[in-house]
Amino acid sequence: MNFGISTACFYPELLEKSLEHARDLGYKDIEIFFNTDSEYSDSFISYINNFLKENKMRVISAHPFSSFAEPQYFFSDYKRRYDDGIEYYKYIFHQVAKTGCKIFQFHGAFLRQQITPELYAEIYIDLKKIASFEGLILSQENVSRCLCGQKSYIEKLKKLLGKEISFTLDLKQAGRAGEDPKELAVVMRDINMVHINDSTADEDCLLPCMGKVNLLEIKNILDGLKFDGFFMTEVYSQNYNNFSEISESKIKLKRLFEGK
Repeated sequence: MNFGISTACFYPELLEKSLEHARDLGYKDIEIFFNTDSEYSDSFISYINNFLKENKMRVISAHPFSSFAEPQYFFSDYKRRYDDGIEYYKYIFHQVAKTGCKIFQFHGAFLRQQITPELYAEIYIDLKKIASFEGLILSQENVSRCLCGQKSYIEKLKKLLGKEISFTLDLKQAGRAGEDPKELAVVMRDINMVHINDSTADEDCLLPCMGKVNLLEIKNILDGLKFDGFFMTEVYSQNYNNFSEISESKIKLKRLFEGK
């Protein structure tokens, strides 16, 4: 069983401090949320790689802060901005690949944008090819404010692209979109990673095993889909009071999923 943590859990701590927190909590596998352009620089990537080597850690996934701009870069009618977006993402893909990560998170178009599944599929494939050149998997994440937060839209994309498209299943985003994560998983089928969290009727994002979601039921669905990726804890700093809660969550999740 593969467990990791996203540095998003420690935001707005500086990324280097977030890496230290992940290490101190005993995590070896991480997702890095890059928060600004300077964190893609050669010098900062070198810092990350030295830190990983010294602490026997590895980056599984990269999440760009520019996700908010993807609707404008790639899904508007302004071709020059699309071309600039492609060049920008070429640079990002190239830099984050130096950390050894294999998965790159993609949000895509906003829910309010009228993008046909056919056009979305073309754009996704264009970006996927560029990411693949750097050895990265472009992983489409379900995000509630985006088109791919909807099961119906994912279903259409999957029908068009088959195994050419793969996904990150985000449990909190499924809840925010009013979607059942188990149903989303079945529609996605090819899942690289699960952004795992818990929730209650009052709190839509809590640490795993700290809420009311039947996470074991979700895991059983994923087992049936032969999921062998990472369960990556991704919450935010306001969703817990202290780091001991993260440690407790980690222990509970491992016991639940590994039956120990």
